[in-house]
Amino acid sequence: MLKRDSHPLIDVGRVSELLAPFGGDPPARYGLLFESDGPIAHIEPDLSPWKLRPTLAEIFSRHEVPAAARAARRHGYRLTDIAEHAGVSVSTVSLWMKSEA
Repeated sequence: MLKRDSHPLIDVGRVSELLAPFGGDPPARYGLLFESDGPIAHIEPDLSPWKLRPTLAEIFSRHEVPAAARAARRHGYRLTDIAEHAGVSVSTVSLWMKSEA
């Protein structure tokens, strides 16, 4: 993948796009993340990435409900978790995901 090999489950272009802010040669960007002086070196190795995201309560306190649902999804929350927090059905949350702000 690092050398732009195609893979049926990975959009290599999207991965490269997401890693662009870290700089460096596109095929080497992913590896640079894990260098001892890389951009994520300050993060504890045993820290779960899920603990770095805001809670649903924090997200919903900062945004109107549909926008909060979309923000929560961008932070990796499942539709079922968002629906439960908002007190609506998963179908409603799915519709919110498709709507524009």
